[in-house]
Amino acid sequence: NLAPLFAQTSLDFIESFTPPPDCNMTVTEARNSWPEKALLVNFPSSVFLNKYDILKSYCKSLISEVAIFNGVAIGISEDIPAGKADVMVQMFRYLRDFSMMRQLRKDINESVT
Repeated sequence: NLAPLFAQTSLDFIESFTPPPDCNMTVTEARNSWPEKALLVNFPSSVFLNKYDILKSYCKSLISEVAIFNGVAIGISEDIPAGKADVMVQMFRYLRDFSMMRQLRKDINESVT
């Protein structure tokens, strides 16, 4: 397990962190292991090989997990297979919607306190 070694480095961020199914550590486990480091999450390339509904479901699940943390970004470090780019458009829409919901929750909480 290399997670404790990454925690000991002076790196400010972990780039191209790839969650399951391609690797075995979740975003939540990574954030708990490295709370002081920013995390660039790589969208797993194997997910693009699935049918659209599975891609969409995975995308939604990943964004839901990432949305609860600060200091996390999602990127793609591999080529997207032909005919699958529309999934990224959906992913960006989910990101926008989650951002807006998160800001709305923050605004509501601040107005209540």
